[in-house]
Amino acid sequence: MKKLFDVIKLHRKINSLELELETLKASIGSEAFKKIMSKLDESDTTKKLKEENKKLRLEKNEVKQENQKLREEIIKLKEGKINENSKKKKIL
Repeated sequence: MKKLFDVIKLHRKINSLELELETLKASIGSEAFKKIMSKLDESDTTKKLKEENKKLRLEKNEVKQENQKLREEIIKLKEGKINENSKKKKIL
């Protein structure tokens, strides 16, 4: 009789452990799904950031070129004023 109770007790324990195992498998599966979805979202974000970075680099290069042109114009203007001043001094 005692063995029968022990066997029943063991079967209950096995059943509860099997249910717990299934619950853990389900929760692990949902966690894995969440991780996969977050990685997919990260790749979309990364792609958007790369595109934005590319646009900003192009804009930076355009601004650099424009800045260089303005510097060249300033240098030409300064050289022109120096030449004009030296001509004026020769005339005087």
